[in-house]
Amino acid sequence: MTLMTRSEIKHRRNQGESYVDSRGNLIPPKQLKPLLDNCRCNCKHKFDNDYRQSLFDTFWNLPDYSSKALFICKLINVCEKKRERRRSYDGPSRRQFTYKYHLNTNEEICLKCFSNTFDVTQQFIRLVIKKSMSTLVPTDNRGEILCQFCLSHLANDVDQIMHHLKTCAYIVRDGKKGKYVCIQCDYNTPHSSHIKRHICTHTFGKSFKCTQCGSCFKTKDNLSRHIKKLHIEKPGNQEYQGAYPFHFLT
Repeated sequence: MTLMTRSEIKHRRNQGESYVDSRGNLIPPKQLKPLLDNCRCNCKHKFDNDYRQSLFDTFWNLPDYSSKALFICKLINVCEKKRERRRSYDGPSRRQFTYKYHLNTNEEICLKCFSNTFDVTQQFIRLVIKKSMSTLVPTDNRGEILCQFCLSHLANDVDQIMHHLKTCAYIVRDGKKGKYVCIQCDYNTPHSSHIKRHICTHTFGKSFKCTQCGSCFKTKDNLSRHIKKLHIEKPGNQEYQGAYPFHFLT
């Protein structure tokens, strides 16, 4: 089973494709699920599968998390609740609104059939509702590095981070021994090569892959220690020969 980097897993998960998670489990691709035979909205007799399939394809072809959340928001109507349920205990109900779901038509669809149409969890739908109540669609900052000085979100790229820590006007260098200051912790050093190697501990993804067992590491030093510890018994033996060539994942 082929190992994947975190960026590959994220991309395939956002596109609804199959992927192998960090534990080695194969996650199947997203697909249109059938409507319930018996539900309060009688959904099975309202919507045909061709129309639902077109909505499913449109949803999973969206580029990122934010656009998917906005797409779901437009299919949910938030209304004032019409009735108060009688409860056996004293205290107000936690439910403040009534949520009605639709598929760009005037016909209402139940929550379970709505989640089956897009193959998303009800937890994801509740999160979208919660964010939409504050009129804010969350920005997808996963896979980005946050600068603790200027609060800028940087791409998961070492060269871009290096350029930022050299040019950021908010970095505090007073009292620091080193010229180069890490944007995520208190590490500082006078050597650019040292800070570049240190930045790899904060970035996502493991770019150095061992050709012997397929294990991936963030830095070349960690890969070298791994090879010496597990794949090399004594210098000069057969395992030593050809052990150090490795793949750099881009």
